Amino acid sequence: MPGVWKDYSRSKKYSDPNLAWRVALRILKDRQGWFVTATGRLPSPFDLYIMWNKPGLYGRLDFNRKRLPHRLRDVAERFENLVLEMSQPKLTSK
Repeated sequence: MPGVWKDYSRSKKYSDPNLAWRVALRILKDRQGWFVTATGRLPSPFDLYIMWNKPGLYGRLDFNRKRLPHRLRDVAERFENLVLEMSQPKLTSK
């Protein structure tokens, strides 16, 4: 979002992938710090998804996933499941 971008960069090179990546990392680091301060725990993949997409809403709901709109919660749960699945070792047959 342009408003968020302006908080992290004076550049208007939105399509520069290197700059966009650096800005995104700074945004996520700040949001993670905010989450840890507010909750006293590290964010799960679910929390990261919501904080990236709807941080204000999540904060207003006291970071309570059960209070999120059903559709948003479903998408965040699918994201979390994908992340967890990807982190599991794969069994291979030979």
